[in-house]
Amino acid sequence: MPSDLVLTIAQNRLNAEPAGNDHRFLELYGGKEVPVQFWEPDPLTFRCEYYYNARLNELFKRICAECHITGRVDCYWKKISVY
Repeated sequence: MPSDLVLTIAQNRLNAEPAGNDHRFLELYGGKEVPVQFWEPDPLTFRCEYYYNARLNELFKRICAECHITGRVDCYWKKISVY
């Protein structure tokens, strides 16, 4: 069963402009803009969970793993786009 948020978005999409809804429409309902970078940022200090690499034309997500023995946290970027 769809959530209230999905129903609200579906109702507001009916009032779309002829060119469609822009990304600002999604920000009204909790969407976040993905930063576009030409280089790979440091995964430990970068503030966002995702970034889009404009040079490679790929979307990446930050993955953090913790060693249960030492407690050390290590982060890296994983490609999540298909193309």
